[in-house]
Amino acid sequence: NPPFRLFNVCGPEALTLLEIAKIIQQEAGISREVKLRPFPEEHRKFDIGSYAGDASRIRAWLGWSSKVEFREGIRVTLEHFRHTVAAGR
Repeated sequence: NPPFRLFNVCGPEALTLLEIAKIIQQEAGISREVKLRPFPEEHRKFDIGSYAGDASRIRAWLGWSSKVEFREGIRVTLEHFRHTVAAGR
């Protein structure tokens, strides 16, 4: 066994980039339309164009699992940054 372990910290939801963008847009109160751009063919050499996290190792080793859904996490994160900016920090 190696002297360290790497863990994915993620929720159970598999969201597309479009879904993530729309959730952030809604929670941030942005009215502009989310624009789709085709995945550049030349990027396929080094990027699969998608990703889904697997938290099974952190759950097995540490008993950890996400308690916050993505939308709620974004909402709380935006509130934190709005408060931080308003407080001048």
